[in-house]
Amino acid sequence: MSSSKRNRHNWPALKRKSPARRGWDEDSRCIDIVRLMTTWQRKNGKLHDAEATEHHLSSVVDQVLNYLRNGVRVAKIPSKGNGRRRLYFLLEDCKRIHSCDLDHQGFPLNRKWPPVNMWICGIEKVLIGLSTTSFVNYSGEAQLAKTRQEAVFDNGTHPHDATQNITSSSLGTNNHRAFALLLRGGKSLEVVCETGSDCESWPVALKRPLHLGTPAERLLEERRGT
Repeated sequence: MSSSKRNRHNWPALKRKSPARRGWDEDSRCIDIVRLMTTWQRKNGKLHDAEATEHHLSSVVDQVLNYLRNGVRVAKIPSKGNGRRRLYFLLEDCKRIHSCDLDHQGFPLNRKWPPVNMWICGIEKVLIGLSTTSFVNYSGEAQLAKTRQEAVFDNGTHPHDATQNITSSSLGTNNHRAFALLLRGGKSLEVVCETGSDCESWPVALKRPLHLGTPAERLLEERRGT
């Protein structure tokens, strides 16, 4: 039978791949598999790193929460007059922050029945430093800017001595120990901690009840597809 009769329906002629072509396709598939495996290993490695980082951060947060359950002494910045020293501490379930007065020796009064409590779910923002209007009004903008700059050493560090009595003239020297909680309804709480580490503890502790994720936690959630 002639070739014209075999192909009278105009079907495409089938071509057998040459051994060289088949070998090239197999090599290409192998390269694709290697690339997929490499990509998977990289993603899996990032996931593992993120999980390790998240586990470490979670452990740190647990330690900070326990520390703040015991309470830290702070100076609450009022609308006028000198800063008032109080003890602020977390409730066991981390749903509220309690506050009570201190006696002349610095010991808490009425800790079992604290007169002030604040629901953490009512916190909208946590601001580090002397950045709110209440801080500025208490000290004055010009004086605050001057004393804040004077408290920074040439190498960018701050003094490590304990916080002294807070006045309008000394507030700026404690910029690294101050933070504010912006609450619902336009209210706020401005305090100055005794040490820089006490100040840093609050944002670290509040990230969990306020559901604030770190970059590592966000990466972990993304890899898990949540």
